[in-house]
Order: sequence, then structure tokens, then C-alpha cells
Amino acid sequence: MMLFFFITGAMIEKFKPRFGHETCLTLILGIIISLILWAINPVREGDVFKFKSGFFFNFFLPPIVFNSGFNMRKKKFFANLGNVALFGLVVTLVCFAIYSALTYVAVNYFGLIMTDYYDKNHGLSEYISTNPTADADTPGALIIVPVQNPLKIQIPTMQILLLCALLCSSDVVSAVSIVDYKQQPKLYSCIFGEGVFNDIVSIILFNTVEQLQSVEFSAYTPFVIIGEFFMLGIISLSTGAFMGLATSLMFKHMRFLTHNAVCETFVIVGMSLFSYFATNTIIIAGIEMSGIISLLTCGII
Repeated sequence: MMLFFFITGAMIEKFKPRFGHETCLTLILGIIISLILWAINPVREGDVFKFKSGFFFNFFLPPIVFNSGFNMRKKKFFANLGNVALFGLVVTLVCFAIYSALTYVAVNYFGLIMTDYYDKNHGLSEYISTNPTADADTPGALIIVPVQNPLKIQIPTMQILLLCALLCSSDVVSAVSIVDYKQQPKLYSCIFGEGVFNDIVSIILFNTVEQLQSVEFSAYTPFVIIGEFFMLGIISLSTGAFMGLATSLMFKHMRFLTHNAVCETFVIVGMSLFSYFATNTIIIAGIEMSGIISLLTCGII
């Protein structure tokens, strides 16, 4: 299936569609393939789709991230590094601060409520819940708890920060797809570079806040987030840069590696994946480093 997607993508890039845009054609192709797969193996009532995160993060995500870094037009990217860093780093952090402040105010001072309309329309007023103080084999293990409908929304501050760290990641795929690099190289480099920087900052920020979910928010929490943010970012970026430079030096001083295209490709991909998995195993002060950032950096270098 992945081979089919790669071949289809190469065909779309080579033979430009006469009508519409490449992105529209890709979406239509994806819908058609999904309908075919659904027709072959329809979903039965009661079936639950289970997302296998380990399979996705170990097999699907690394090639996508490596492709983004390796195929980046690096000369224009570094030439516009100041603009890219301004929009990708500073603006992302400002958005995170604004989103967090506005969400905190809305949740705590505007009395937001959540209504269960199914319960309202069907006249359900209570549900069965497990009694944590009773044994599961005793009759008192299940108790009836009244439902509050509508229910006031109450979100802890640390969960608000986690949600806003996720929301401040903006997707620039649609913007990049409509900008031609040959006609507007600077604009393309700025948009693509901002997207890369934004992804890096958002991932580091999300991982940092996620590791702090067990602590209560206090006046010192923002400084803790900032400190751990820079620690996670510097170590992840340094690991990826080290592996990228090591790979470059290998090809420079071991010219026999470049005589075979298969061997050369294997070394590049192998070193990049090693950077990804090795960084994921590094845990400092209870914080897991980001292999995605390391892999992206290694691909760029």
C-alpha cells in the first residue's frame, strides 16, 4: 500500500493535472481508495477502530519527518533563517501564551457549560458508576450517580496548557502546496521553514507540558516550562545535529560508501533512524527527549 502511495505521488508530481490542483487530486484519490477498502472489508456494527501508536511512530512517522528535512531547499532556508525563526519560534510561543490566557479566563470566569442533548431528549437522569470503596464482587460495587445536565466545564490549568500547546501548531501544507518555489523562492522558503520551526517548537512545548501534568500550577510553573523547554530542545537538536554531521563526515572521508547507491541510501536512512530511536531513549529529569526533532535536524544537515 505504501509503495502504491509513493508511485501515485511521483506520478502526480511528474504529470501535472490539467484541471484543479495537485492537492485536490490527492484528496480525491485518498477518498476513492478509502471507499474501495471499506467496500472490500466493511465495518460491522460494534467494531471499534484501534489506533496502534507504536506502529505509527516506529514505521510511518520517521520516513515522513526525514523526507521533510532531507528534501528541504537548505540554501534559501538558511538565507531566510531570521524571518523563519521570528515566525516559527517567537510567534508560536506568543500564540501559546495568548491561547492559554484566554482559555483560562473563559473556563474560570465565563461559566461555560456543556449540555448532553441525548440525555435531555431521552429523559435519562442518572447513570451507573463503579463505587471505588466497595469490592467488585459485592452488591454495592455499582451505585447510581445523578447526572448534572447541563454540566459546568471545569478544566485544570495544566490541562489547559497542554491543550493550548497542541492548538498552537499550525499546518502550512495547504499554503505551501499553492506556492511555486521557482516563481517565489523566498516566499516558499519562509512558509515551509516557518512550518518546520512551528512543528519543532510545538512538539517540544507539548512534550514539556505533558511531563508536568502531575504537578499543580503555581507562580513558578512558567519558569519550569521555559527551562525544560530549552533543555529538551537543545539536547534533541544537538543529538540530531551530531548524527547529521557524523554521517556527512563518513561520506567525506569514506568515499567507498558512495560507490554504491544502495549502500549510500542505507547509511543515510540508518543513521537518521538511529538518531530518532536513540534520542527517544534519553530521559533527563523525567523528561523524554524528542526523537522527531532529532530526526528532522539530522535530515536537514
